[in-house]
Amino acid sequence: MDLIIFDGKNFITDGQLRCEDGQLPLVRCIQRRSCENVNPPANGRPTEGWKSTLTSGDSNTFTCNDGYDPSNNGQLTCDYGDTEGRCLARCSNVALPTRGKRTATWKDTLKSGEWNWNDSFECEDGYMPIGARLCDDGTLKTSYTNKYGNIYTINMPSCIEKR
Repeated sequence: MDLIIFDGKNFITDGQLRCEDGQLPLVRCIQRRSCENVNPPANGRPTEGWKSTLTSGDSNTFTCNDGYDPSNNGQLTCDYGDTEGRCLARCSNVALPTRGKRTATWKDTLKSGEWNWNDSFECEDGYMPIGARLCDDGTLKTSYTNKYGNIYTINMPSCIEKR
């Protein structure tokens, strides 16, 4: 059985435990599982040197088809029997709000995870910009969930009348 050691912070792959501040860290042994029949993610292509079987922690690199961007910097990593790595769709033809005018920071196409904020467009005289949009794997959204599970909702990009 191939085991690796996890000291609570890092995986120790050389089998050597290290004392920190004169104490031996807590140790957990985890069975290393491989990933078999590894394929590139949907809408992705393998790069040279692609391996169909990976040991946990090993990676393959991939590129994505037009209109998609790689997650994990194009690394498909074996994580204890599961692989992580995707090709995420871009949001294209992002429309300006009514009465909106493009600025240098407005993007017609957003990568997944990118925003068009209210400072990326201006409004006609008498109106002010509000709102934002997030591209999430090809879908424009006005809300998102942070890493703690909190959901935030933001107004759609709009030009509202100044009072």
